[in-house]
Amino acid sequence: MKKKNVINVFELQGPIFFGSADRLAQILEARMAAATYCILDMKQVTEIDSTGATILVRLHKSLRKTNKWLLISHINANHGLLQFLAISGVKQEIPEDYFFSNTDLAIEWAEDRLLEKFCPAESCRQFELNDLDIFLGFSSDELDQIETLLTKNRFLKGEMVIREGNTDRDLYILTRGSVSVKIILPISQGEKRLFTFSAGVVIGEMALLDGKPRSANVQADEDSEVFCLSRANFDKLLAQNPQVAAKLLKNIAMVLSHRLRARSDELRMWADY
Repeated sequence: MKKKNVINVFELQGPIFFGSADRLAQILEARMAAATYCILDMKQVTEIDSTGATILVRLHKSLRKTNKWLLISHINANHGLLQFLAISGVKQEIPEDYFFSNTDLAIEWAEDRLLEKFCPAESCRQFELNDLDIFLGFSSDELDQIETLLTKNRFLKGEMVIREGNTDRDLYILTRGSVSVKIILPISQGEKRLFTFSAGVVIGEMALLDGKPRSANVQADEDSEVFCLSRANFDKLLAQNPQVAAKLLKNIAMVLSHRLRARSDELRMWADY
Protein backbone atom coordinates (compact mmCIF):
# COMPACT_ATOMS: atom_id res chain seq x y z
CA MET A 1 0.00 0.00 0.00
CA LYS A 2 1.34 3.43 -0.90
CA LYS A 3 2.45 5.55 2.05
CA LYS A 4 0.80 8.93 2.57
CA ASN A 5 2.55 11.76 4.36
CA VAL A 6 0.59 14.32 6.33
CA ILE A 7 3.63 16.60 6.57
CA ASN A 8 5.81 17.09 3.47
CA VAL A 9 9.18 18.84 3.74
CA PHE A 10 10.78 20.17 0.54
CA GLU A 11 14.40 21.34 0.57
CA LEU A 12 14.86 23.99 -2.12
CA GLN A 13 18.22 24.94 -3.61
CA GLY A 14 19.52 27.78 -5.75
CA PRO A 15 17.44 30.65 -7.19
CA ILE A 16 13.66 30.64 -7.56
CA PHE A 17 13.22 32.56 -10.80
CA PHE A 18 10.82 32.93 -13.72
CA GLY A 19 10.48 29.56 -15.43
CA SER A 20 11.60 27.37 -12.55
CA ALA A 21 9.11 28.93 -10.10
CA ASP A 22 6.01 27.89 -12.04
CA ARG A 23 7.33 24.36 -12.47
CA LEU A 24 8.06 24.25 -8.74
CA ALA A 25 4.46 25.21 -7.95
CA GLN A 26 3.12 22.44 -10.19
CA ILE A 27 5.30 19.84 -8.49
CA LEU A 28 4.39 21.00 -4.99
CA GLU A 29 0.65 21.14 -5.69
CA ALA A 30 0.75 17.61 -7.15
CA ARG A 31 2.65 16.19 -4.20
CA MET A 32 0.39 17.94 -1.71
CA ALA A 33 -2.74 16.17 -2.96
CA ALA A 34 -2.80 13.79 0.01
CA ALA A 35 -0.83 15.88 2.54
CA THR A 36 -1.88 18.70 4.86
CA TYR A 37 1.31 20.60 5.71
CA CYS A 38 3.81 21.78 3.10
CA ILE A 39 7.13 22.94 4.57
CA LEU A 40 9.56 24.76 2.28
CA ASP A 41 13.11 24.65 3.62
CA MET A 42 14.73 27.75 2.08
CA LYS A 43 18.15 27.34 3.68
CA GLN A 44 19.88 26.76 0.33
CA VAL A 45 17.85 29.28 -1.68
CA THR A 46 20.16 32.01 -2.95
CA GLU A 47 17.75 34.37 -4.73
CA ILE A 48 14.09 34.84 -5.53
CA ASP A 49 12.48 37.15 -8.10
CA SER A 50 8.99 38.64 -8.33
CA THR A 51 7.67 35.57 -10.13
CA GLY A 52 8.97 33.32 -7.36
CA ALA A 53 7.38 35.57 -4.76
CA THR A 54 4.06 35.46 -6.60
CA ILE A 55 4.23 31.66 -6.77
CA LEU A 56 4.68 31.46 -2.98
CA VAL A 57 1.56 33.56 -2.43
CA ARG A 58 -0.38 31.51 -4.99
CA LEU A 59 0.64 28.26 -3.34
CA HIS A 60 -0.30 29.60 0.10
CA LYS A 61 -3.77 30.65 -1.08
CA SER A 62 -4.46 27.44 -3.00
CA LEU A 63 -3.51 25.30 0.01
CA ARG A 64 -5.63 27.34 2.41
CA LYS A 65 -8.68 26.83 0.18
CA THR A 66 -8.46 23.11 0.99
CA ASN A 67 -7.60 23.65 4.66
CA LYS A 68 -3.88 23.02 4.16
CA TRP A 69 -0.86 25.04 5.22
CA LEU A 70 2.28 26.38 3.61
CA LEU A 71 5.10 26.81 6.14
CA ILE A 72 8.43 28.42 5.23
CA SER A 73 11.63 27.77 7.18
CA HIS A 74 15.14 29.28 7.30
CA ILE A 75 13.93 32.48 5.67
CA ASN A 76 14.58 34.61 8.77
CA ALA A 77 18.27 33.76 8.72
CA ASN A 78 18.64 35.09 5.17
CA HIS A 79 18.19 38.84 5.48
CA GLY A 80 18.29 39.46 1.71
CA LEU A 81 15.44 37.09 0.98
CA LEU A 82 13.51 38.29 4.00
CA GLN A 83 13.76 41.90 2.88
CA PHE A 84 12.69 41.06 -0.67
CA LEU A 85 9.68 39.06 0.52
CA ALA A 86 8.63 42.03 2.62
CA ILE A 87 9.01 44.48 -0.28
CA SER A 88 7.24 42.19 -2.76
CA GLY A 89 4.24 41.80 -0.47
CA VAL A 90 4.69 38.13 0.41
CA LYS A 91 4.97 38.89 4.12
CA GLN A 92 1.67 40.77 3.91
CA GLU A 93 -0.11 37.83 2.23
CA ILE A 94 1.39 34.94 4.24
CA PRO A 95 0.95 35.33 8.02
CA GLU A 96 4.06 35.80 10.15
CA ASP A 97 3.19 32.66 12.11
CA TYR A 98 3.93 30.55 9.02
CA PHE A 99 7.60 31.62 8.88
CA PHE A 100 10.11 29.70 11.04
CA SER A 101 13.79 30.11 11.79
CA ASN A 102 14.43 26.41 11.13
CA THR A 103 12.64 23.36 9.76
CA ASP A 104 12.41 21.56 13.11
CA LEU A 105 10.26 24.38 14.48
CA ALA A 106 8.00 24.21 11.44
CA ILE A 107 7.58 20.44 11.86
CA GLU A 108 6.89 20.93 15.56
CA TRP A 109 4.17 23.50 14.74
CA ALA A 110 2.52 21.09 12.31
CA GLU A 111 2.76 18.18 14.76
CA ASP A 112 1.15 20.28 17.49
CA ARG A 113 -1.79 21.02 15.18
CA LEU A 114 -2.14 17.31 14.45
CA LEU A 115 -2.09 16.43 18.14
CA GLU A 116 -4.82 18.97 18.81
CA LYS A 117 -6.90 17.53 15.99
CA PHE A 118 -6.55 13.81 16.69
CA CYS A 119 -5.91 13.65 20.45
CA PRO A 120 -7.83 16.52 22.10
CA ALA A 121 -9.52 14.37 24.75
CA GLU A 122 -6.52 12.19 25.57
CA SER A 123 -4.33 15.09 26.70
CA CYS A 124 -7.03 16.22 29.14
CA ARG A 125 -7.53 12.77 30.59
CA GLN A 126 -6.42 12.21 34.19
CA PHE A 127 -4.65 8.86 34.55
CA GLU A 128 -4.74 6.81 37.75
CA LEU A 129 -1.93 4.44 38.75
CA ASN A 130 -3.84 1.34 37.72
CA ASP A 131 -4.30 2.85 34.22
CA LEU A 132 -0.55 2.96 33.57
CA ASP A 133 1.46 0.34 31.70
CA ILE A 134 4.32 0.72 34.15
CA PHE A 135 2.09 -0.75 36.87
CA LEU A 136 0.64 -3.52 34.70
CA GLY A 137 0.13 -6.66 36.79
CA PHE A 138 0.36 -4.90 40.16
CA SER A 139 -2.14 -5.87 42.83
CA SER A 140 -4.11 -3.26 44.80
CA ASP A 141 -1.85 -3.78 47.82
CA GLU A 142 1.28 -3.34 45.68
CA LEU A 143 -0.11 -0.15 44.15
CA ASP A 144 -0.84 1.15 47.65
CA GLN A 145 2.79 0.50 48.62
CA ILE A 146 4.02 2.35 45.54
CA GLU A 147 1.67 5.29 46.07
CA THR A 148 3.13 6.01 49.52
CA LEU A 149 6.50 6.56 47.84
CA LEU A 150 5.24 8.96 45.17
CA THR A 151 4.97 12.74 45.29
CA LYS A 152 2.70 14.72 42.96
CA ASN A 153 4.10 17.71 41.07
CA ARG A 154 2.40 20.18 38.74
CA PHE A 155 4.06 22.01 35.85
CA LEU A 156 2.62 24.96 33.98
CA LYS A 157 2.81 25.17 30.20
CA GLY A 158 6.39 26.00 29.20
CA GLU A 159 7.98 24.92 32.49
CA MET A 160 10.92 22.52 32.49
CA VAL A 161 10.24 19.11 34.00
CA ILE A 162 13.78 17.83 33.39
CA ARG A 163 16.89 19.76 32.36
CA GLU A 164 19.61 18.24 30.21
CA GLY A 165 22.78 17.66 32.25
CA ASN A 166 21.10 17.57 35.67
CA THR A 167 22.26 14.75 37.93
CA ASP A 168 19.03 13.93 39.78
CA ARG A 169 17.74 10.38 39.24
CA ASP A 170 14.00 10.79 39.78
CA LEU A 171 11.46 8.87 37.72
CA TYR A 172 8.43 10.84 36.48
CA ILE A 173 5.03 9.39 35.64
CA LEU A 174 2.94 11.73 33.49
CA THR A 175 -0.69 11.49 34.62
CA ARG A 176 -2.14 14.56 32.87
CA GLY A 177 -1.08 16.88 30.07
CA SER A 178 1.74 16.45 27.56
CA VAL A 179 5.49 17.08 27.42
CA SER A 180 8.15 17.30 24.72
CA VAL A 181 11.63 15.82 24.88
CA LYS A 182 14.26 18.08 23.32
CA ILE A 183 18.05 18.02 22.96
CA ILE A 184 20.45 20.94 22.65
CA LEU A 185 22.37 20.91 19.35
CA PRO A 186 26.13 21.24 19.99
CA ILE A 187 27.01 23.62 17.14
CA SER A 188 24.03 25.96 16.81
CA GLN A 189 22.99 25.62 20.47
CA GLY A 190 19.43 25.42 19.20
CA GLU A 191 16.90 22.80 20.30
CA LYS A 192 15.57 19.80 18.40
CA ARG A 193 12.41 18.05 19.51
CA LEU A 194 12.73 14.27 19.64
CA PHE A 195 9.36 13.14 20.99
CA THR A 196 6.10 14.44 22.40
CA PHE A 197 4.43 12.33 25.08
CA SER A 198 0.86 12.55 26.27
CA ALA A 199 -0.43 11.39 29.66
CA GLY A 200 0.12 7.79 30.65
CA VAL A 201 3.89 7.49 30.06
CA VAL A 202 7.02 7.44 32.20
CA ILE A 203 9.94 9.80 31.64
CA GLY A 204 13.38 10.02 33.19
CA GLU A 205 13.76 6.24 33.53
CA MET A 206 17.28 6.19 32.05
CA ALA A 207 18.75 8.30 34.85
CA LEU A 208 17.02 6.15 37.45
CA LEU A 209 18.66 3.06 36.00
CA ASP A 210 22.17 4.16 34.97
CA GLY A 211 22.77 7.16 37.24
CA LYS A 212 24.15 9.31 34.41
CA PRO A 213 23.23 12.99 33.86
CA ARG A 214 19.99 13.78 32.07
CA SER A 215 20.39 13.35 28.31
CA ALA A 216 17.63 15.75 27.23
CA ASN A 217 15.29 18.54 28.29
CA VAL A 218 11.66 17.72 29.00
CA GLN A 219 9.26 20.66 28.81
CA ALA A 220 5.55 20.85 29.54
CA ASP A 221 3.55 21.61 26.39
CA GLU A 222 0.48 22.35 28.50
CA ASP A 223 -0.38 22.39 32.19
CA SER A 224 0.64 18.92 33.34
CA GLU A 225 0.80 16.69 36.41
CA VAL A 226 3.33 14.00 37.27
CA PHE A 227 3.97 11.49 40.00
CA CYS A 228 7.62 11.49 41.03
CA LEU A 229 9.50 8.45 42.36
CA SER A 230 12.83 9.61 43.75
CA ARG A 231 15.88 7.36 43.59
CA ALA A 232 15.94 7.38 47.41
CA ASN A 233 12.38 6.08 47.56
CA PHE A 234 13.11 3.50 44.87
CA ASP A 235 16.05 2.25 46.97
CA LYS A 236 13.69 2.12 49.94
CA LEU A 237 11.26 -0.01 47.93
CA LEU A 238 14.11 -2.25 46.80
CA ALA A 239 15.18 -2.85 50.40
CA GLN A 240 11.70 -3.32 51.87
CA ASN A 241 9.94 -5.17 49.06
CA PRO A 242 12.39 -6.43 46.42
CA GLN A 243 9.66 -8.40 44.59
CA VAL A 244 7.63 -5.27 43.92
CA ALA A 245 10.78 -3.38 42.92
CA ALA A 246 11.70 -6.18 40.50
CA LYS A 247 8.22 -6.05 38.96
CA LEU A 248 8.58 -2.29 38.51
CA LEU A 249 11.99 -2.71 36.84
CA LYS A 250 10.57 -5.35 34.51
CA ASN A 251 7.81 -2.98 33.40
CA ILE A 252 10.32 -0.15 32.91
CA ALA A 253 12.34 -2.50 30.70
CA MET A 254 9.20 -3.23 28.67
CA VAL A 255 8.60 0.52 28.22
CA LEU A 256 12.16 0.98 26.97
CA SER A 257 11.80 -2.01 24.64
CA HIS A 258 8.61 -0.62 23.09
CA ARG A 259 10.26 2.77 22.53
CA LEU A 260 13.32 1.21 20.88
CA ARG A 261 11.11 -0.84 18.58
CA ALA A 262 9.13 2.26 17.66
CA ARG A 263 12.34 4.14 16.82
CA SER A 264 13.53 1.18 14.73
CA ASP A 265 10.28 1.24 12.78
CA GLU A 266 10.65 4.97 12.17
CA LEU A 267 14.24 4.57 10.92
CA ARG A 268 13.12 1.75 8.65
CA MET A 269 10.37 3.95 7.23
CA TRP A 270 12.74 6.85 6.54
CA ALA A 271 15.25 4.48 4.92
CA ASP A 272 12.60 3.53 2.34
CA TYR A 273 12.47 7.04 0.89
